[in-house]
Amino acid sequence: MSGRRTAVSSGAWVVERAFAHLYWFRRLRIRWEIRDDIHDAFLTLGCALICWRRLRALASDAVGQCRIRQRSPW
Repeated sequence: MSGRRTAVSSGAWVVERAFAHLYWFRRLRIRWEIRDDIHDAFLTLGCALICWRRLRALASDAVGQCRIRQRSPW
């Protein structure tokens, strides 16, 4: 590739980042559960926690920007 991103490579980093976030959940690093449904439940819980943290960070940034705009006299 000559420095240009294709549609496949531009979306690949999103998947890689998701796997990196999931790696931080110790229960998902090594599959300890024998039953598939329990492992699937922990995977779903991990994805939900990642989304919740991301939304919480975005919401706190939005609130901070609103407060800055309200204080500004201009």
